[in-house]
Amino acid sequence: MKVWFKLLVGAVLGIVLAQFLPVDNSFLSDMLEWLRSVAIRIGRWTVVPLLIFSLSSAIFRLRDDKDKNFFLLLIQSCFFMICISAVLIAFGIIASALFSPSRIPIFIEERSPLPQLDTVRTLIDNIPDNMLAVLSINGDYLLPVCLFSFLSAIGFSLVERTVARQVLNLFDSLSRIFYAVAGFISEFLGLLMLVLAASWAIQWKTLVQPEFFSNLIIFLAILSGIIIFGFFPLLLYITYPKVNPFIVLYSSFASILTGFFSGDINFSLPIIMRHSKENLGVRRRSNVCTTALFALFGRSGSAMVAVVAFLVILKSYSSLELRFIEQLTIGIQALAASFLLARHPGDGAYTTLMLLCLWYGRGYESGFLIIKPIAFYLIALGTCLDVFVISCATFILSKKTSFQEMKHLRKFI
Repeated sequence: MKVWFKLLVGAVLGIVLAQFLPVDNSFLSDMLEWLRSVAIRIGRWTVVPLLIFSLSSAIFRLRDDKDKNFFLLLIQSCFFMICISAVLIAFGIIASALFSPSRIPIFIEERSPLPQLDTVRTLIDNIPDNMLAVLSINGDYLLPVCLFSFLSAIGFSLVERTVARQVLNLFDSLSRIFYAVAGFISEFLGLLMLVLAASWAIQWKTLVQPEFFSNLIIFLAILSGIIIFGFFPLLLYITYPKVNPFIVLYSSFASILTGFFSGDINFSLPIIMRHSKENLGVRRRSNVCTTALFALFGRSGSAMVAVVAFLVILKSYSSLELRFIEQLTIGIQALAASFLLARHPGDGAYTTLMLLCLWYGRGYESGFLIIKPIAFYLIALGTCLDVFVISCATFILSKKTSFQEMKHLRKFI
């Protein structure tokens, strides 16, 4: 049975189960939330060791390559990341201007603490007191793990070849072992998906006055559908005319499911890496580097969802039309926010929305509260788009640097 089919069955069963669960039972709600937390943790189990050993080995091999593919892959990844983020954000702004979603009534919500970007704290967290402390990280913030892997790869090149080879072989073996463990866990993700989908469906059932948000919900769903089924297939066809773009879409279906119902990009990382390798034939050294980079800094989907929601908030508070320079400023702020979400693997879109409100100011600092009832939906769509962008970017960049070989559809997992 294909992995995507197991996940789809689990999601459908979870949604069906949620229809029979009472939403006013506090014990049941707490139990379901606890099960959801456990499911997310299980899905993240292998992320840190997989990144540590795979990234270290991959970066060393890329730097050791006579064609210097590491810097080529890094430069192309950063350029692609910035371009895709800018295009998706611009698409969201233009679509909102042409087909503006209806206003949302301003609810009186309990004021919550405004979000803050503690840049100093973030920089300090990247440099723990003990370098090996990253081995015990909780799995939320993966940037220190990536820095550890990069420094380890540098260390391999600074010592004698025979010494480095011994440790490199150990890292490579551990990478393969944890990749196999991640694959084993992914075979049982259908059970976890049942819990995640049930939890998501319960939140949907308990949505208060959904008619106020229906226009925005449908609008974002249509935009996401256009991006997934229109924009990226067209981009893939233009880039590589001989490749069927819907093969890449089919390969990414499992990642899309995990991203949507978990809302957590770290939960989806093992699935993304496994399907990129097993289905699309992306070599490990390119796969892990591109996936890690985009998971940390390439949150273009969350930024697009957030900017559309923010424009709806502005329209709900005021009937004044935004000037082009204001729309451009909002787009640039959303682009900047998309690179600052490394600490927010499970709430990227809503965090970006809060930051946009904070940065815009002018009395809109708490404007995100009127969207709070559908925060789970924004997070789900944003993460869904994020993981799809990662899958497509990994395929495009690996093929561009000759680290990819197409596989037959019947061999897909």
